[in-house]
Amino acid sequence: MAQDQLMTIKEVADFLRISTISAYSWVRDGKLPAIRIGKEWRVRTRDLDEWLELRSTAKHITLD
Repeated sequence: MAQDQLMTIKEVADFLRISTISAYSWVRDGKLPAIRIGKEWRVRTRDLDEWLELRSTAKHITLD
């Protein structure tokens, strides 16, 4: 993802394959970082990348 782009909540929901309602709820509850511009919420792509990286379980799995 480009690091300086802003995504709408719908775009984030589509990308994560979740409902728009869930995405709004996560933003409202502070679970997903977002910026309010006027009446609309936007998510920076770099924030979404970091948010996903922090929640990645793959880095916690060790193969023996």
